[in-house]
Amino acid sequence: MLKRIKNYFFAGLLITLPLFLTIYIILALFHFIDNTTGKYISNYLNNTFGIYIPGLGILIFIAIVTFAGFLSKIFIGKLFIRAFGRIIKRFPLINQIYPAIKMITEFMFSSKKEKFKKTVLVEYPKKGTWMIGFITNDGMDEADNKIGPDLIGIYIPFSPNPTSGFYALIPRAEVVNTDISIKDAMQLIISGGIINPKHHKKETPPEDEKLQ
Repeated sequence: MLKRIKNYFFAGLLITLPLFLTIYIILALFHFIDNTTGKYISNYLNNTFGIYIPGLGILIFIAIVTFAGFLSKIFIGKLFIRAFGRIIKRFPLINQIYPAIKMITEFMFSSKKEKFKKTVLVEYPKKGTWMIGFITNDGMDEADNKIGPDLIGIYIPFSPNPTSGFYALIPRAEVVNTDISIKDAMQLIISGGIINPKHHKKETPPEDEKLQ
């Protein structure tokens, strides 16, 4: 009984901790901006022009976040973000935490997860071993012409960090369809199987469930 409660606790921790951590970071960033830049600008406007703007810290926070989003869309901004990422990787502890938080926030707030069309199973790295994958596209015309028709693009993520996976072109007949949602599959991968969606267990995916 105690072991079961312990497993439930850690499973719940895996679900709630990323959410709470993301909220905490957003609030901490807001308070930092509000207590520094927002405070000084508010005092300057009040002392110089006698103007007080309620919620100035929130407006500055939104402006900074929006500007950061703008930078991420232009060439110079992308170079800066890549350089920042390379610097982060040099710090032993931060280089483990930052990519995970970045992946979680991207999955929660962006439409990237919508680019995964379906959850499938792929027999890899050996016969009888199956990995979770996500269909991303219907393959490449050049690959179809040179290798063979009916290839589909699949992203195969690694656990516990789905961003460290790889992309492969696999024949459609060798890919097994599933009813697992993208969200459930992500939870399964990030938790290392602790959080398991409620589906009937099957020893080996039958031939009739392969993609047609």
